[in-house]
Amino acid sequence: MKIKIALLTVALLLAGVPISHSNTTPDEQFYFKINPPGPEYIGYASSNSFELRMSNSSYIQVKFKDIPQAEQLRAIEAIYECGKPNSQCVPNDQMVKNGLTGLYNSLLSSCSTNITVDCVSSLKVTKADGTILTGTPSNEFLSYNPQSFIGDPAINLPTSGSSFLYDIPALPHSGGTKYLVVAQLDGRKEKTAPAFSEPNLQMGIFAVSLVNGSFNPNTTPSDLTPGGRGPNGEPAVLAIGRNHPHLEQCIQQSRTQCAIPHPLPLDATFAITLKLSSKINGWLHGRVSNAGATLTTDADGSTRFEVSAKPVIVPMVGLFSKKSELTADLNTYYTNLPKPLGGTGLCKEFNETPQCLRQQTSFGSEGMKEFLLWLAMMKEKAIAAPTQWSIRTINDGGGLDLSCYQNNKSVSGIVMTNATNYISGPPVFNSATQTLDYKVAAPHFLPSGEVFRGTYDLLIDSKVARCLYGFSNAPIQATISVVSADGVEQSSTTSVAEKDGWMHLSANGFTFSNPTLRVKMQQTPIKIESAAPGAATSVTAPTVKPITKSSQKVISCKKGKVIKKITGTKPRCPSGYIKL
Repeated sequence: MKIKIALLTVALLLAGVPISHSNTTPDEQFYFKINPPGPEYIGYASSNSFELRMSNSSYIQVKFKDIPQAEQLRAIEAIYECGKPNSQCVPNDQMVKNGLTGLYNSLLSSCSTNITVDCVSSLKVTKADGTILTGTPSNEFLSYNPQSFIGDPAINLPTSGSSFLYDIPALPHSGGTKYLVVAQLDGRKEKTAPAFSEPNLQMGIFAVSLVNGSFNPNTTPSDLTPGGRGPNGEPAVLAIGRNHPHLEQCIQQSRTQCAIPHPLPLDATFAITLKLSSKINGWLHGRVSNAGATLTTDADGSTRFEVSAKPVIVPMVGLFSKKSELTADLNTYYTNLPKPLGGTGLCKEFNETPQCLRQQTSFGSEGMKEFLLWLAMMKEKAIAAPTQWSIRTINDGGGLDLSCYQNNKSVSGIVMTNATNYISGPPVFNSATQTLDYKVAAPHFLPSGEVFRGTYDLLIDSKVARCLYGFSNAPIQATISVVSADGVEQSSTTSVAEKDGWMHLSANGFTFSNPTLRVKMQQTPIKIESAAPGAATSVTAPTVKPITKSSQKVISCKKGKVIKKITGTKPRCPSGYIKL
């Protein structure tokens, strides 16, 4: 099973079938309880930025037993918490000698005279009328991280920080003028590696108000006992920095305050700038619209990452069902899924008495399949529709040919959508239709019964696009269409443009639940002038070599319960995965 080094407390976001949902309570504060109604129940729920809620900084070193697939089996000899006093964590050279795997989460603080790298340097907002506002970092609230740690630049380990607030008085929301920034790096150092690999990045912006109280994080050793059991009898997860707030709606907390979310202004463009000590992957995906981003290198060698985008509304889904009432397709799906099943509760086996909640945690083809099977049982209706601004890196490149983008010094591409589920990589080439296809999925209806309208944008570096899809340097022409699951083309507003070194594909106003966005690309013919004066010219189309099945390979990679199929001309397993 995938090891988590900060328990992403889905209980703060998710739960059993809701008793009520007040019209006066913002959807951002809605949560779906984690506990099944009783034996024999299994459930499924999506979530709103669950990886960022209650996450904190932590660093551990893990000793796995010397057996095959020890990590997947959670066969562990020892765990050392590096942020605690009297820690038994060892220096880097001893990590290699002792065969220890390093895992960290690091929240990013606001940059200052004391913190000059691995920090957030600014937050700016452009209002609908073009007015640009600059946020002021506030010390009114800092997330509490009792297991913070000191980094080591020699092995690419950052120093941990805390989430914090920006105050923007000219951009009020229903809860005030404060905006919480949660930006997090997570990295891994294999037991034989000299340093941590390039980190994954995820970040979110939340409109918040503060609630005073007593909020005590739980970092007891029981949270780290591999052989123990969780609160619902489930196998223990390796986790540190585990928080138990008094209010489920907390995004982040200090010891005396809880940050409660409110709706984000949908017509405002938020631009955040980070300074990072390590290079990050240039592929991004997220719940935003109208995004743009750059990766540059500063004079001191640090990476400056700037990204701007508007928030979107993202529907949430959730349902518990008795096993006996699942559709035949869902029963077959879980019966055939590799065991142990992941999730919260008694999920190990899909037996007669499951008490299990499955969560939407991935954005690949397998996660899409499970989502759609459940969506049919949910009558295509969302349980909440909160606003969201979140962006993350794609840590495996979406199965694409690494040679097309791994040396790109800027952002290679950004996938943006308001869909509940989607494939996080760029579109794949469909050799049958000679189109680039992209899948999205969401409930057809919002909680109010209104039809939900989708947005999708792909911003991709023109050079990267030509490499990935085999196009020459000639101009590219394209059309985009939205095709429903039954094969009928939908009415939508679409646009395709190539400008300033970027290709921008956009579709808006389409409906769900499971449409395919289809892009047809071709290149403008080029004129070939004859060498003989006055001779007629001929027109020849440039050579186009689209990616086809014959030029791609598919491999299967496993990490715990997660199995990914990686496709590309030179596919390789992501960090932490093993090839099957």
